[in-house]
Amino acid sequence: MNKLDMESKNIVNENIQKISELFPNVIVESNDGKTIDFDLLKQELSKDIVEGVKEKYQLTWPGKKEAIVNANTPSKSTLRPVKEKSVDFDNTQNIYIEGDNLEVLKILQESYLNKIKCIYIDPPYNTGNDFIYNDKFDISGKDNSILEGDIDVEGQKLVTNYNSNGRFHSDWLSMIYSRIKLSKNLLTDDGVIFISIDDNELFNLKKICDEIFGEYNFICNFIRKTSYGEKTAKPNINKHHDYILCYAKKIDVIQRMNTLNGELKEFEKFSNPDNDPKGPWTKDSYLINIDNGRYGYARYGITNPYLGITHYPPVYYDENDRKQWHYIEETFREMEKRGQVVYYKKQSEYKGEYSFYIKKYQKDIENKNNNISTLVFNDNSYTNSIGTKDLLTTFKDKEFINSYPKPVKLIEKIIQYVNWNSENSIILDFFSGSATTAESVMKYNAKNSTNHKFILVQIPEECIGQSNYKTICDLGEERIRRAGAKIKAETNADIDYGFRVYKVDSSNMKDVYYMPNDLEQGDLLEFESNIKEERTTDDLLTQVILDLGLSLDLKIEEKMIGKNKVYYVAGNSLVACFDDSIDIDIVDEICKCEPYKVVFKDSAFKTDNDKINLEERFKKLLPQRANDSGFINIL
Repeated sequence: MNKLDMESKNIVNENIQKISELFPNVIVESNDGKTIDFDLLKQELSKDIVEGVKEKYQLTWPGKKEAIVNANTPSKSTLRPVKEKSVDFDNTQNIYIEGDNLEVLKILQESYLNKIKCIYIDPPYNTGNDFIYNDKFDISGKDNSILEGDIDVEGQKLVTNYNSNGRFHSDWLSMIYSRIKLSKNLLTDDGVIFISIDDNELFNLKKICDEIFGEYNFICNFIRKTSYGEKTAKPNINKHHDYILCYAKKIDVIQRMNTLNGELKEFEKFSNPDNDPKGPWTKDSYLINIDNGRYGYARYGITNPYLGITHYPPVYYDENDRKQWHYIEETFREMEKRGQVVYYKKQSEYKGEYSFYIKKYQKDIENKNNNISTLVFNDNSYTNSIGTKDLLTTFKDKEFINSYPKPVKLIEKIIQYVNWNSENSIILDFFSGSATTAESVMKYNAKNSTNHKFILVQIPEECIGQSNYKTICDLGEERIRRAGAKIKAETNADIDYGFRVYKVDSSNMKDVYYMPNDLEQGDLLEFESNIKEERTTDDLLTQVILDLGLSLDLKIEEKMIGKNKVYYVAGNSLVACFDDSIDIDIVDEICKCEPYKVVFKDSAFKTDNDKINLEERFKKLLPQRANDSGFINIL
């Protein structure tokens, strides 16, 4: 039987294993087990003798090493389902998580590794008076207020980062670095991340992303119009825009799979009036501006064989208006041979200066989509005021006014560009705020008959000001409910309007599970069960799902087998029973579905013989699983 780890993925150990496969000689033993001799590794990665620290081009700040360690440190936290706040919990594939996004990103490492197609985040801009996460705390099962997102061990989880702070930029950089580092692991190979930001941290953020994703995976920096009219930022300057940085997980994969694309091109102008066997065509341009080619390179003569007229490109003396033929002569002559150049036989058949035209075939257009302009978000429909209007449309009684919520149309457009060739991707937003991303996904699905899913993460930050909601999570969840109902009423689209709510909490396991060496013999009487008393079977099932690397959106069924409640996750992917006493006869029924994994509570077995008997029963009924050490699991 296999004992479940019940903690998040250990990224450090995995990285050490990867390095050991490439450079086994740099792996050494220490008091903490296997580790890396970094001096040897440096030498392996250099063709010169490495003698000491050298200056190098990089972004660094006080606390950067701690941020890396913070990202790599496994989490003992888990997620607990909150069914009373969810909508259609049993059937929905959408996820809303309340809690610190750093903890959540760690928790999701196993279940969503390489599964997220698109990430959009709108983090704090570090303007000098906004909140940032204070990551200087230790997660403790004894202090639930930490995990509720209200405070840290020093008193405050979210802190105002004033520009008078001596670590003003450093604190923000440490906060964002660890989160982006973890998020990269979740992206598919053709995945893309979009990050909203303004001038305050734009250049620092880009250097961070260059380091994490690789400078070569930088796609572009979109300009988003934020406002119009008078809005003075500096003396005599009106500031009307911010930015959206865009990076690929692997840009070569995106290019190969043609993942990122704009709107479909208009093909109405293509037709086939002469029944050309090559299909619909339109007249191609035969002239281009000199700026698009070398002057004089395509200035040959083109002779109409029927009329004997020879044409040349026009000669202009205006430097801004000079033209040449669209194609070099060699290419043009090949087009002639293929019948792609059509010459008029009578002078009366053509109007204008030239007695020929070139056919451009629809089938020859490799990319059926337009390219995306970096100025695509530079109009009034993407401004902050539209984002506020979207929110107030959902909350007509103005219960809450958020600070610059992003427009629904903005995220809809991002979803379109990334997912134009797919129908069921996952969109992640781990700074979800008022849940604009959720509404955008539902609207996009309703319009396009797609089945994209969202995962939203938000710390339960207190709502300030005109609000009937205690936290921003309460507001976001209510927005999803209302927006879903509104979209359904308007479109009657058959899409997923529900969402499962989870909250970050300490592990379901008592501290004895993690720290047995710290206990004395007399303390063990307190731990007759290693599971916390207030935790439900739903809580346990969620943690098991995460520990085994299964997705949170899988279908869950409950069945009674005799006196035992048994959970079936995604059919036969996982079968679990958390009763303190089980009838071994349930094994016969469980085996009928040929499960891949089964889980029981450790306390369900009174003796080791009970465990052996159950294991032998499974081996007899499912001999194909007999050698799978991870088939039977206990907690």
